[in-house]
Amino acid sequence: MPPPARVLVVLAALGSVVLVSTLRAMDRQAATGEVTPTLHSSFIPNHGQWSSAVRFAARGDRGVSWSFRDEAFDFRAHVGDRGVHLRFGFVGALSPALVGLDGLGHGPGGEGERSERHHFFVGRDEACWARSVPGYETLRYRDIYPGIDVVFRSQTNCLRFDVELGAQADVSAVRLAVEGARGLGVDGAGVLILTDVGDLRLQQPVAWYETSRGREPVDCAFRLIDDATLGFSITGERRDCPLVIDPTVEWSTLLGGSGFDEVKGMTTHPDGSLVIGGLSESMDFDTTPGVFEPAFVGGFTDAFVSVFSAKGELLFSTYLGGSDEKETVLAIDVAADGTYYLGGHTFSTDFPTTPGAFDDLNEWPSGGLQSAASEGVVVRLSADGSDLLSSTLIGGLGFDVVNGIAVHASGEVTVAGSCESGYPTTTGAFQELAAGLADAFVTRVSSDFTDLVYSTLLGGVAGEQALALTVDSTERPIVVGGTQSVDFPATMGAFDDSLAVGVGSSSDGFVAKLSVDGSAVEFATYLGGIDEDRPFSVDLGSDGSIYVAGRTRSADFPVTAFAYDGTHNGEMDGFVSRLSGDGSTLIASTYLGGSGRDEIRVLSHSGGPGVHVTGGTCSLDFPVTMTAFQPAFAGGGTFGGDALLARFDESLATLTYATYLGGTDADHGFSLAVDPAGIAAVSGFTFSTDFPTSVGAYDTTYGGGLTDVFVTRIDTTPSDSSFVRADANGDQSVDIADGIAVLTFLFSGGGLPCLQAGDANESDALDLGDPIHIFTWAFSSGPPPPAPFPNCGPSSPSSPLSCFDHPCP
Repeated sequence: MPPPARVLVVLAALGSVVLVSTLRAMDRQAATGEVTPTLHSSFIPNHGQWSSAVRFAARGDRGVSWSFRDEAFDFRAHVGDRGVHLRFGFVGALSPALVGLDGLGHGPGGEGERSERHHFFVGRDEACWARSVPGYETLRYRDIYPGIDVVFRSQTNCLRFDVELGAQADVSAVRLAVEGARGLGVDGAGVLILTDVGDLRLQQPVAWYETSRGREPVDCAFRLIDDATLGFSITGERRDCPLVIDPTVEWSTLLGGSGFDEVKGMTTHPDGSLVIGGLSESMDFDTTPGVFEPAFVGGFTDAFVSVFSAKGELLFSTYLGGSDEKETVLAIDVAADGTYYLGGHTFSTDFPTTPGAFDDLNEWPSGGLQSAASEGVVVRLSADGSDLLSSTLIGGLGFDVVNGIAVHASGEVTVAGSCESGYPTTTGAFQELAAGLADAFVTRVSSDFTDLVYSTLLGGVAGEQALALTVDSTERPIVVGGTQSVDFPATMGAFDDSLAVGVGSSSDGFVAKLSVDGSAVEFATYLGGIDEDRPFSVDLGSDGSIYVAGRTRSADFPVTAFAYDGTHNGEMDGFVSRLSGDGSTLIASTYLGGSGRDEIRVLSHSGGPGVHVTGGTCSLDFPVTMTAFQPAFAGGGTFGGDALLARFDESLATLTYATYLGGTDADHGFSLAVDPAGIAAVSGFTFSTDFPTSVGAYDTTYGGGLTDVFVTRIDTTPSDSSFVRADANGDQSVDIADGIAVLTFLFSGGGLPCLQAGDANESDALDLGDPIHIFTWAFSSGPPPPAPFPNCGPSSPSSPLSCFDHPCP
């Protein structure tokens, strides 16, 4: 390869093409469950243990294997007692030279030798045995086409397939022939490869050029060259710079040092960048030149704020704290001028405040310990992270913390959280005096942070915490949290005006909306069942309805008839609920989880289609969808669990996307931001040294401490969907089972793959008329279902019933 191409390969390594292949059992008579081609082993070269045509091989779980030849690679899997064998051939590839372990030539070569060794004792002739065979991190087909490398990478639960195109390389040269399939279909989600036992999904690619100015996005899609051959199509193709194609994760990076690092809050900047904040005990946490606080100040932890561009570049990163025990950023908002508003708490007596701040003294309780004196903090940071524009403490004599923040157009800012004794309130506020050991609070601070516009408590005799905050279009604050008080100020006509448990035995969630001046509670309702319920997040629907998400241990948590999941599944489930804007009606409510522990930490309805959520799961049977980035559970270690990312339709009746996210230790999602295009960014903490990062990401190496921060952007936008009307259970036939599926949905909860398919009489509603129509047609020669029937047809975006990510043959 000429010298310039080597440079281009390095540039192209900043991105990747990902081939996430999910074999989903569709023949329910032949198999049960689901097979996912997860890849656990290295790429192992052939030292005589296999057929001479095989150069390398890798194995996954449950009968899945991959083998690599000079101009093709094979996929094999078993579903029950049936199997599938697919061959993907590089059509028109350059004639390969013999490939040694140095990877020279056009055929596959291993890169990144691992320390492990593999032994193969085949037959009785010891001369034919292969001992101490190495394994490799990656497998590269060098110059498989002129100026084009194809690279396979093993990452947790998937095989990543990179196409690296140097400058002047022709993307139309890349052609992939698929042998052994019943058919291929290209849709908005990528490619669906049909087999006798299930479907193999190649997800839709994302592409960009590597230019001197950075990454330049370009439209890229799979194209069907003929019935059995795939290629790529590029809009606005250019030949003067390398091209990178990535079909799933836009980028995924770690961030952290040698200590404990954790994200607690994240939001999206108007320019598309991501702002994250949390806490770090790492003295070597990544900071950037020129920021407000580039070095660790002291104590146990400092807070931090870091900003990544939409392309994954670290724009700035700064510590924020004092010299005493610890600080944390828990909530973030961004003003129209690009400055950052931060909420959290500090134990330090010298936390940096600005002149004239409302409160610049962290008061220790009389005779108490410093560890009991946490003050809430409200901070405004400059757009480049170099200056603390405004900063104040806010609190009393006990433990006070800001958990939610919202900036107004005037520059005033509303915060919410929990407090103990002595928290400052204002005259005329709804609740000026403390009612219990701990109360929730809602406070509006002046634009210069020198005074309180209003400040009110919110609570009863036991204890409350406000855990999240949003404001509506009229600047009325809406807060959610937990309460143990039988006298929490629930309002007449609210959805639930009584505590479901006794004082001190557990807690209910609450949702409350205050007047714009904090003088009244416009509505307040409990939300929960007989056990612990904890809302962590709140967002608004376009119609003013209120979405709430969190975790519940209650088997009787209030769910609605058409919910995706109406049954409590394990020790703890996540939940998502939708209340009317006046708090009087539960419009929709569902559990989300498997047989283990699951929780939702954050939801977002503000960007893209549907309702996105993130959190954590310890369930091996968490309900992932066919297009999942990571379809199998990977977690373990001391704490266990993977992060999760999921998307519901607005009715909460259909789970339109769900995936695990994590490595082989514990991972948890704590923050979520979704842009208008539907690209979801998840951030949280990871204990996993093998957390899935993208090639060329800012940091792909675990920092060495107890935990690192992760930030991952995933395209979850729904594909164009198609269905056969009345095929309610999605088994590609219409019969009595479909009528039963609709009845089960109507009376027992649970979801349907496509609600429009269940609408057998095309009434734009799901009711008893639909199973009656199916049964009448099946048994009494009644009229057939309306189109699309009996053939597949496109879903209708104008229908009130959802049908996302549901392709049919």
